[in-house]
Amino acid sequence: MFQTYAILAICFISAFFHSLSGFGFPLIATPLLFMVASPKEAILLTLFPTLFMNLISIWGIKNAFLVLKKYIILSLFIIVGSYAGSYILITYPSDIYKVLLSIIIILYLLKDKIHLNFTTFLEKHKMVGLACFGLVAGVVGGLVNVMLVVIVILILELKLDKNDSIVVMNFSFLTSKLTQIATFFSHGEIGKSEFLYGMMAVGACIAAVYISRKIVKPLSEQTFRKFLKWVMILFAILLLVQYFAKFI
Repeated sequence: MFQTYAILAICFISAFFHSLSGFGFPLIATPLLFMVASPKEAILLTLFPTLFMNLISIWGIKNAFLVLKKYIILSLFIIVGSYAGSYILITYPSDIYKVLLSIIIILYLLKDKIHLNFTTFLEKHKMVGLACFGLVAGVVGGLVNVMLVVIVILILELKLDKNDSIVVMNFSFLTSKLTQIATFFSHGEIGKSEFLYGMMAVGACIAAVYISRKIVKPLSEQTFRKFLKWVMILFAILLLVQYFAKFI
């Protein structure tokens, strides 16, 4: 019973902050769910609520379809990567993915210091660049549910505005989630229990979106990013401690 309440609380909190910023549900929910479930279970639990949050976010952006047309190649390769990542997770479930998630978060937080810069390559070979980013994002999303890190790097390099960024991020996750759902379902990983938990989580997300839009003004992008960075630092530390504690 405690696990059920914890899952719903995590989904509510993640959806609340996603509603304020336009993105971030799986980035917040996944590390928290890793605390109460295995990596595979955590990703299964986020499938349906992430799908819902992505649709809600895209629905509120004008000219979203025009933005999607520009980045269709990104979405196509996300499908390929998501299938590969999901297949690996199903075939080789392991707690080591928690460490991978921590490393990804740390790399994201240090992106300015390690000088990640793909601008020149993307300007000269945009289609190839989008394909590569899509493939890597899909694999990361399939394995540890945090493709946002890869997509954020792409967005920063392309210097997209806020609305275009929200559309690209949410559609990337939407594509990945649909692929993951199809992959898990075809391998018999989604049954009545998983579907029930998914619908309960969606219910928590609906409540969070309603409350956030009624009583809280959207956070500024700068404020939310600062908050999110501190949250990710804490999650990365907790995940590493949790993984390596079993060897002590």
